[in-house]
Amino acid sequence: MKHAFLILTYKHYDQLKVLLKLLDHKDADIFIHADKTDTGFNEQDFEDICQYSKVTMIPRIDVAWGDYTQELAEMNLIQAALNADEHYDYFHFISGMDLPIKSMDHIMKFFEEHNGEIFVECNDVLKLRSEFRFMLRYDVYHLFQKHIGKGRTFIKGKRWLKYIDFGQCILQHIFGVSRTRKMVKNGITIKGGSQWFSIPRDFAEYINNDRENILKFCHDGYCLDEVFMATWLYNSPYYNRIYRGGRSYDSSLRRYKWVNFDPTMVTIDDIKEYDKEDDAIFARKFAIEDNPEVVKFLLKRNNKEF
Repeated sequence: MKHAFLILTYKHYDQLKVLLKLLDHKDADIFIHADKTDTGFNEQDFEDICQYSKVTMIPRIDVAWGDYTQELAEMNLIQAALNADEHYDYFHFISGMDLPIKSMDHIMKFFEEHNGEIFVECNDVLKLRSEFRFMLRYDVYHLFQKHIGKGRTFIKGKRWLKYIDFGQCILQHIFGVSRTRKMVKNGITIKGGSQWFSIPRDFAEYINNDRENILKFCHDGYCLDEVFMATWLYNSPYYNRIYRGGRSYDSSLRRYKWVNFDPTMVTIDDIKEYDKEDDAIFARKFAIEDNPEVVKFLLKRNNKEF
């Protein structure tokens, strides 16, 4: 069984090198998208990190947080891996701030045992948190999100643009604007969940084949990387293959802890806690500059050099 690891990265180059070392395996290849505006990124710095895995850098685009360019980069990674000469059985989407917390041998064995299952979060957590705000993500036009996601504002040092965007979204809703009215009328149920996933080839092909509709759905939305994959899965013939071994909110095999809606940095105690769970494969976030002892711990137990 062959695996493609799809990495969306921005800065933190030393962290990315650690990630490549931990993923290096004869049955795993790596595809990387680095933000086009990240001028410090040098592809040559990563050429000799892996001994077994082939590392492919895909064409770079300008990615803005919360903007559809995030989904575009994600879809480009899936497409690049599907079009590669190698035939991959599983596709794993992770960020440059993630690390595997199990050995690659454990990971390979786990997917052999669960071959064909789909590891995607698909739930109503975002909707239950605030149904109105969840609806605003996908049902109206966020005209300024690319600028907001890049920190561009009308007044230097002020974040006025996000309030203007929120206000115009409220007005759209009041006047009956709905980007997804036709979808809902056709019986589509909107779901949410983490953007990070592990999916088998046939579902990856299903997603790639509907690329145009997915990108149309995501364009002018807000943070729809946490919506589109779950929605497409839930409304597809593949939903009955979603992994049921864990809790609904960690069915993606990723572990993270939240404080004020932001994942905290992983500690050694966290890793030891996750060791007890067979399906805790990845964790986030890691930052080599903030908690180097955790990164060293993972490298050492996988017989990798820091």
